[in-house]
Amino acid sequence: MLTASMRTVALRKARAAGSQWFLLSSFMQDATRFVIPERSLWARSFTSLQATGVGHEEMCDDVPEDTIAWVVGGVGIIGSGICRGLLRAGVTVVVNSRHADTLRQVEESFGHPPNLVTVHGTMQAHGAARTIDRALTLPCLKGKRIKHVVAHCGVRWWATDGTVDETRITQQQHLPLMDIVTSDFAAAATGQLALHHSAAQHLMPHLLEAPGSSYIFVNGGSGRNRSAVDLVNIHSMWGLAEAMRGDFKDSQVRVEELRVTLQFDRLAKEKELDPRPTPLSHDIGEICAGIAFNEAGWPANLAFQAVSSYDHILMLKTRYPSDP
Repeated sequence: MLTASMRTVALRKARAAGSQWFLLSSFMQDATRFVIPERSLWARSFTSLQATGVGHEEMCDDVPEDTIAWVVGGVGIIGSGICRGLLRAGVTVVVNSRHADTLRQVEESFGHPPNLVTVHGTMQAHGAARTIDRALTLPCLKGKRIKHVVAHCGVRWWATDGTVDETRITQQQHLPLMDIVTSDFAAAATGQLALHHSAAQHLMPHLLEAPGSSYIFVNGGSGRNRSAVDLVNIHSMWGLAEAMRGDFKDSQVRVEELRVTLQFDRLAKEKELDPRPTPLSHDIGEICAGIAFNEAGWPANLAFQAVSSYDHILMLKTRYPSDP
């Protein structure tokens, strides 16, 4: 296990070389209906897991593969879709939350698959190291390594301070921009940026030890009613992803970014006029799994992959199939 000093050394070496909770019950009910590929070791027992309600603590011995994919911000609508895509691919998925009840709901929504491991803890700077260490000391993760990270950076416009994990937006978020006191603005506008910087700082050293590893940002701003503070958080995440691509361009870690501008919270009339065959969250999860398993990555001159139309989704699914 990496110690704090080892993490710091690993990051320094890499640089020297050149280098949110609001859950819709209808979504989560739908999320339990995905089809498990036959090759997955837990496919045959998925139905019985749903029926018996056996949690991952009791099923640790059956966790398949030795690869861990950690999803930062994996308990909301898009985040759960990302977990779904990785679970379908058969890797061990770790998701954390500061709220134990949230984690129980996530487990129940997926039917307690044995390769879903939930960890009670934060990725904020004061607790990220403890959260990761707590996960890696679990018996079910013994001998496994963190090889992939998907950082979901969706800002929750409906959230209030302290109610979600993905960001820490203050109560002033819906005020006009010029009405926010500068000191309050600074804290609110960097809440998500600080959380994801902390997550990367503590997770990246593990990826540097794993050949073929990836750190995938899922950025965007595809929800409705974005406030001024929301928009600053969203665009700051674009900058963090670009900065990390530069820092680690000569390392073995692929830093990739999906920038999603399609609406996921469409109105009923919009859904009727322009139906989609699958929920956007499911599509994003499938694409993330495909990118993680595609060790060639995408062209070096391509800063990010845009998801602004259904044609883009189809193209990305074809280019990055999620079957490893």
